[in-house]
Amino acid sequence: MPSRLTIIVYAVLAAVFGGSILWSIFFETLQPLLRAGRTTEFWLNIVGIPVLFAGVGLLAWGAWDLVRGIFTIQADPESKRAMIQASEDAEKRQAVLASNPNLQALVRSVGPSARRFLSGLGLIVIGSLLSNWLPGILG
Repeated sequence: MPSRLTIIVYAVLAAVFGGSILWSIFFETLQPLLRAGRTTEFWLNIVGIPVLFAGVGLLAWGAWDLVRGIFTIQADPESKRAMIQASEDAEKRQAVLASNPNLQALVRSVGPSARRFLSGLGLIVIGSLLSNWLPGILG
C-alpha cells in the first residue's frame, strides 16, 4: 500500500494534468465555437469530447487488465507446470488446442479485457466522429 504522501502527490499530479486538459478544451475549443456562434458544433463537441475520454479510459483499462491477466496466468503454479510439460512434449503440442489449460486460461483472461479494449476503441471513433468529422459535414 502506498504511503499517504505518495497518494497525495499522485492526486495533485492527476488534478494538474486533468485540469490543464479541461482548461485547454474550454478555452481553445468550446469558447471560440460559442464566440463564433457555431452552437451546433459546440454541442457536438460537448457530447463528443466526454465520449472520447470514456473511450480512452476503457481502452487503457482493457490494456491494463489484459497485461495483469497474462501475468496472473504466468504466476499460477498449474499454468507453469502445463508450460513446462508443453515445452517438454513437442509432439503433444500439436494436439487439440481446446484441451490446453494454458490456452483456456488465456482466453478467460483475454476475453473481458479485449471487450473493454475494443469498446474503448469504438468510443474513441464515435467521439472523434462527433467532435471532428460531423461538424465539418454539417458545415
